[in-house]
Amino acid sequence: MISRRDEVVELRKAGLTYDEIGRRLSISRERARQIAKGKSTPQKLAPHSKLMLTTTGVAQFLGVHPNTVSHWSETGILKSYRIGPRGDRRFRREDVDDFLNEGEIVINAQKFNVMSKHCYKKSVCVIIMCI
Repeated sequence: MISRRDEVVELRKAGLTYDEIGRRLSISRERARQIAKGKSTPQKLAPHSKLMLTTTGVAQFLGVHPNTVSHWSETGILKSYRIGPRGDRRFRREDVDDFLNEGEIVINAQKFNVMSKHCYKKSVCVIIMCI
């Protein structure tokens, strides 16, 4: 059986572009190029890695909508860093952990020392409260 890398290299030698190879093998053009160059598959983020998390990554981790994470970032509830010319937000894992240690996310909470409240529907409110 021929390996995926050998297959990509052979197709590249045959004169196919990375785009054509990608379509033929049902992978992206960029992934075809990575395979041909011998780059490994991206690794999953370690729990306390120095890599930055995206807004979507933090939202999935916290179980909230990405717009909520953006709002928390804008209001200073959750620390973020702006990178690149577009100003994309990135979050350090340590900052997200600190956020979780400082407050608690509660659905339909009773009276607490509330820092922020976001209501999406009349019956569902996410409340950030001090412990």
